[in-house]
Amino acid sequence: AAQEPYKLPPKDVVAIVDALPTPRVSMSPARDTMALIEYEAMPTIAYISQPMLRIAGIRITPLNNSRQVLSFSTGLSLEDVKTGAVRKIALPDGIKFTFLSWSPDGRSMAFLRYLENGVELWAVDVAAGSAKALLTGPVVNAVTSGFTWRTDGHRLIVPLIPDGRRPAPQAPRVPIGPNVQQTSGKAAKVATYEDLLKTPFDELQFDYYATAQLAVVDIATGAVRKIGSPGIFSDISPSPDMKDILVDRVKRPYSYSVPYPDFAHAYEIWDPDGGLIKVLADLPLSEEVPMNGVPTGPRNVDWMALKPATLVWAEALDGGNPERTVPFRDRLMMQTAPFTASPVEVLKLTERAQGLTPLATPGQTFASEYNWKKRWRTTWLVDLDHPATPPRKFFD
Repeated sequence: AAQEPYKLPPKDVVAIVDALPTPRVSMSPARDTMALIEYEAMPTIAYISQPMLRIAGIRITPLNNSRQVLSFSTGLSLEDVKTGAVRKIALPDGIKFTFLSWSPDGRSMAFLRYLENGVELWAVDVAAGSAKALLTGPVVNAVTSGFTWRTDGHRLIVPLIPDGRRPAPQAPRVPIGPNVQQTSGKAAKVATYEDLLKTPFDELQFDYYATAQLAVVDIATGAVRKIGSPGIFSDISPSPDMKDILVDRVKRPYSYSVPYPDFAHAYEIWDPDGGLIKVLADLPLSEEVPMNGVPTGPRNVDWMALKPATLVWAEALDGGNPERTVPFRDRLMMQTAPFTASPVEVLKLTERAQGLTPLATPGQTFASEYNWKKRWRTTWLVDLDHPATPPRKFFD
């Protein structure tokens, strides 16, 4: 009898709390169109009260088969930068979406729409100012990786829930035995993470919700073509010439002390149908990475801009340990399709590599390095096509 419903504050306070924030802005690749994205000030109680799994370093909402999202977009308009004309995109009432992404040619956008029972894929025709659903059902798996555009701007690579998936695993009513964790006897300083795996049942849940089937979706026709075998993918990246696909596949063994990006994983190169061309690197668990260090082996693997199919990545020369005194801490490696020749070293860096910014001339890029103790960044202008050319310091 003493139970009472929630009470609302005065209307003026409600109006302040519920007032729409200033829209977010996303520019088209040509910088001629501006997407104005409306979003809710805060999530609803109905959404945040949904069941949630805290496993593998992430938070999963089982009803959506997605990561937990705490800021949904609710509306979309397109503004012409030159004229200032604004066009409102007609969307369903009460829509909630996220991950708005422009196509490389700027003619389309795509986003994920969240429903009460899953996630759909939608596309926006910029010229027509209209939006439509591409994948309904809903069937999108939005746990570990999002969709990505192919360079033609007409197709997307999307992670889907595998066909014929069985019902979610249920926790055993009676434990089979104790949950035992055993140390390896090695001393290792590791950061403290939250929401990690704790039991074998957590592993089963992670497998169930994170496993995805990749598919190529045509935004004009809606045709869906599945590629490769199901797996857990933390990254998907098609080559500029669309003849190869780089995937970062998460593998067992899993860890109870680090989140899933530090699980064992493999960089794989696929053909357009998902056939395996080459395993670029098969990397172990990253449980013993020194504080402020990096794993050994290839990391931050990516395609070079303005090249048909050339991969570039960083490798540690100090064992990933920033406390070691070495003349060079990192090096950049490069390998070109058909990936039969050995990788080539194109640059050594005194400090830790912190990313590449490609320039308009093929091969030329800004390469940044970072000293974590001094909080010091240095950027070099380099020509990766001509490694013998000395780099020029651009920013320090």
